[in-house]
Amino acid sequence: DELPFTREADVVAEGLVLQAGHFTVPSGPGLGITINMDVIERYRVA
Repeated sequence: DELPFTREADVVAEGLVLQAGHFTVPSGPGLGITINMDVIERYRVA
């Protein structure tokens, strides 16, 4: 399965897993994603 958010997907290095139309709930704390800070820096405005 693939998410339709191409730019947002670039921002997230490791993201939620989509299986059969449902997201798998992470077992650890937080949202279960890893932000790609290099991409954040590229899109930063100020």
